[in-house]
Amino acid sequence: MSLPCVLSIGGNDPTGAAGLAMDVRVGQRLNVRVLPILSCFTVQDGNTVSRVDWLSKEQFEAQLASLLNSGRELPRVIKIGLLLSPDLIDSVVDFYHTMTQKSKGEIFVIFDPILTNGQGSPFFSSEENLTAIINKIRHRLLPICSVLAPNEQEFKLLIKEDNTTMENLNDQVSDLVQIMATYQNFIPMLILSGGHSVDEDCYIVNRLFYREDNQIQQQKIKQTRYPGGYRGTGCALSTATACVMAKHLNNNSNTLESTTQKKIIQEGFAFVHHAVEQTHKKTKSTDENQFLNF
Repeated sequence: MSLPCVLSIGGNDPTGAAGLAMDVRVGQRLNVRVLPILSCFTVQDGNTVSRVDWLSKEQFEAQLASLLNSGRELPRVIKIGLLLSPDLIDSVVDFYHTMTQKSKGEIFVIFDPILTNGQGSPFFSSEENLTAIINKIRHRLLPICSVLAPNEQEFKLLIKEDNTTMENLNDQVSDLVQIMATYQNFIPMLILSGGHSVDEDCYIVNRLFYREDNQIQQQKIKQTRYPGGYRGTGCALSTATACVMAKHLNNNSNTLESTTQKKIIQEGFAFVHHAVEQTHKKTKSTDENQFLNF
């Protein structure tokens, strides 16, 4: 049986702590081949983002076309990371529909809507620029997604209405999900990673939301918080989820039941938690760039 593969679309992080470099590293750990498609070059140092240069539509689509023309079996799972160019979003959606026509089964899309880096520095140039991008994401990308995997800050930006300030946006996650449910195409699985917050017992609380019996259900996944910062864990989570999903689909599965998808997401969380735990034990370091480098 051929090695399962995931198509990963994202940016280049020169520190190697996130982006396509992290995606490939996660794939190697899980014995999954990651096919990297570059969306942009970034200039960042872990604290600030000083520049983002997007590929032209022609450059970007040439990469996608090379996959279609390779003669190889197309991947069934697409992981989308940093993609804040309206033109490139259109290219991805068009490519998805082409893949769907050529594929022998359903295509699954894991979308990690990266709007800021780990320190909150934005990848968009202005509030007006963000509004245009969010509208494009809502109307084009969300309808093709199988799993949406933002952190809470990114999710609030994603569902923020044009006339709503962040200060007035309700902080109740359950209310946010109700807002999400009003979208024309509700995301079947929503992961809210809790890496930026802890509960009263100092655990990270991740949340998985899914629709069951026409109701939105919530499952909490608690994990031990280790000292120090581990940049790239959100990226690793979405990629690990995509890789585990590709493994399941590689066993001649044409589709995935809801219970199987929940199990896949739990395995993604378990992978990241284990990686952080092993990094902490073996490096005894609080250097965020040590994550997955032990």
